[in-house]
Amino acid sequence: MPSPKCTSDSELFSSPLARSAHDPLGVICCGALAFIFSSIAHEVIGHGGAALLTGSRIIRISSVYFDAVDAGPNVDAGGPLMNLLASGLLLLCHRYCRPISPYGRLLVGALTALNLFWGFGYFFFSGVTGRGDWALLFKHSESPWVWRSVLVAVGLYGYRRSITVVGKIMTPFAYASGTPATAKPRLRTAILLYLAAGMTCCFAALFYRGPVGPALRESAIESFGAFAGLWFVEPRISEVNVPGEVLNVPRDWRWITASTAIVALYVTILGRGYFG
Repeated sequence: MPSPKCTSDSELFSSPLARSAHDPLGVICCGALAFIFSSIAHEVIGHGGAALLTGSRIIRISSVYFDAVDAGPNVDAGGPLMNLLASGLLLLCHRYCRPISPYGRLLVGALTALNLFWGFGYFFFSGVTGRGDWALLFKHSESPWVWRSVLVAVGLYGYRRSITVVGKIMTPFAYASGTPATAKPRLRTAILLYLAAGMTCCFAALFYRGPVGPALRESAIESFGAFAGLWFVEPRISEVNVPGEVLNVPRDWRWITASTAIVALYVTILGRGYFG
């Protein structure tokens, strides 16, 4: 009777999951699109929609700023709440009607990640800095530190849970090249999405019709700060060592061309900004 064959580290390392590779340009396009759609959800649909519903007059809206006359608490909260609502809908889409295309799957995953991190990140940001969309909760409170402590706790818990959720969604795109099969590989795809989203946000701010310096600073905080959870997205060891679903993002010039056109349109409209 032949002896059972042991699986060596090299064989584990050569699993389909470890061999997965992606076109960097395609991943960058998905990251840029994910930021643009998340920004529209936050600034236009969230803040802007709440302003229209409450009768507030919008005087400034851009990729990083929103101001309205007589804006109430609903307008301030509309941005992060819309991000959380969008992420919930995207999670349902991922569970019940997954796109067939690897580009579609990666875009849905990136959108889910950015909306979750943006939504929960704002709780933490407002609690720590005392400003932002959730500052309305403690501006006129006799115990502002109670509210700020609650915001920080909710933000930290939600953000940490979001990292776990995004890690599961992104596991099919894991790339373990250059690491032992028994180690948890960092999702290089997630890091590339992070850089693409942040650079798209900052690039749009360069075209802002107002002071560019402050807009660029706010853009860097809003994107590179809020989306930092993508640096900590890692699959579990069991998911890496057991070959499962593997998705590769090929170079597709149709996606790249469409993404470039959407970025140009976003920069031209929201990057420059609307002043009522």
